[in-house]
Amino acid sequence: MITVTVDASISLALVLRDEDPTVIRGLLEAAVAGDVMLVTAPHWPLEVGNGLLGAVRRRRIASGDAERAYARLLGLPIVLRPHVPYEDILARAAIDELSAYDAAYLAIAIRDGSSLATSDRRLAAAAAVHRLLFTPRP
Repeated sequence: MITVTVDASISLALVLRDEDPTVIRGLLEAAVAGDVMLVTAPHWPLEVGNGLLGAVRRRRIASGDAERAYARLLGLPIVLRPHVPYEDILARAAIDELSAYDAAYLAIAIRDGSSLATSDRRLAAAAAVHRLLFTPRP
């Protein structure tokens, strides 16, 4: 079984209609089949919640739909992994020019030796430098 670290951006693609959910749907199918273990940072529930609030404010999703989407996301088979030490996250953020939130996902992927699935360009570029960017198989 392989492990894939997922961030909030790839997760939100599952519930926001103007995003492409292809990658996360494939990962979820593989997780249900027992082929992939999906993991994430402990701040992921807050970050997806914040992403949904922002989507409501920008009128990308209705408030009631956002509440249902949040419940759906929190029910996904994604395991919250412990953070790496905060000093390491801040160092990773500085080295890879990422926010501390995104650096936490990358630090977990580095620590766990997993690939990283993200829709965020900057985080994807950093993961690619570390040869950890998840790319779906055709």
